[in-house]
Amino acid sequence: QGLPARVTQIAVGLQHVVALMADGSVMAWGKNGVGQLGDGTNTDRSTPTPVTGLPKRAAQVAVGSLTSFALLADGSVRSWGANPNGALGIGKSISNPETSPVQVTGLTSGVAQIAAAYHSAYALMSDGSLQSWGNNNSGQLGTGTPYDQSTPTPVTRLTSGVVQVVAGFANAYARQSDGSLWSWGSNSYGMLANGSSSNSKRVPVAVPVPSGREVAQLGSGSTYAETVFVVTKTG
Repeated sequence: QGLPARVTQIAVGLQHVVALMADGSVMAWGKNGVGQLGDGTNTDRSTPTPVTGLPKRAAQVAVGSLTSFALLADGSVRSWGANPNGALGIGKSISNPETSPVQVTGLTSGVAQIAAAYHSAYALMSDGSLQSWGNNNSGQLGTGTPYDQSTPTPVTRLTSGVVQVVAGFANAYARQSDGSLWSWGSNSYGMLANGSSSNSKRVPVAVPVPSGREVAQLGSGSTYAETVFVVTKTG
């Protein structure tokens, strides 16, 4: 009820929903105890309410467990909600929430796509490289270390050529322009598709693709996803 225009994208968190409208505005509803609706309050909403304070039209939205993100038309990224493990990407690792959108440190332009899951987030840059921040207990940031990051940090090995990134509960996947697929993070259920169900990876590793085929699209990840779907085509 109450959506003012055509919806072009939705993203779902633990107990809240964020919707991107065709006019570039953003609406949200559900639980709001840590400001994850971005309306400047901590009031739960049973109908859509506008996200306030976005200086530009939004081009994409992404949602973690208790944190929300918007990629704006100028290539910058805003975040709001909870900040566990530095999930807001604003240089603070403490859990002080933000009830209105704030600038993600360093991502003032040049971002082509965003992804988020649980307490981690990712930005695909226009040069084909990746940045990540937030929780890193399973190596899901792909930085080669076990340490959380409160500001965007380069994902190792993937410095160019990435055209899509998706995130799962504690892992992430990148599709490159040559049709190859890379994965990193938790592998407790074989999510990395490397033939085993052990040994989480802190850096991206190549995923074997069936002979004669290449990856055409990755299924969109979600906050608690521990399964990934891949569309392939003849190479």
